Amino acid sequence: MSNPAYQGSLKIGQSGKDPEGRRKQLSSTGVLEEFVLEYRALSEDYESLEREIHRSLAGVRVSPKKEFFTISVPEAINKIREIAGNRIESDKVFYVSPEELQRIKDEKQRKSQEKAKEWQKRTDESKKRKVA
Repeated sequence: MSNPAYQGSLKIGQSGKDPEGRRKQLSSTGVLEEFVLEYRALSEDYESLEREIHRSLAGVRVSPKKEFFTISVPEAINKIREIAGNRIESDKVFYVSPEELQRIKDEKQRKSQEKAKEWQKRTDESKKRKVA
């Protein structure tokens, strides 16, 4: 999970509960901004996987007693998948890169401009018919 209030750090941990429920729980404990679920992997071996993942990320751990790491979302996902391998029963990536967000924004703007041009064209044609 990421949190805009903790730029550059990710919370990487396990939960026996629904990840979305855990996200909401963390977001309601006095943090400045809500956590964002970036990725989830389901595994029956989640407790030992967490230990292995935390051990492998020890060099980028923010604090020995916290589950925060200075690592990008794509790097974290790759590391988790690398360590967990076939122990992941299913996983889902929610993360959208800044470049992809910009592409989506640009595409929406382009479509909006096309619709505006089409509407203007129809309005102009309608006015011509009324004059004729």
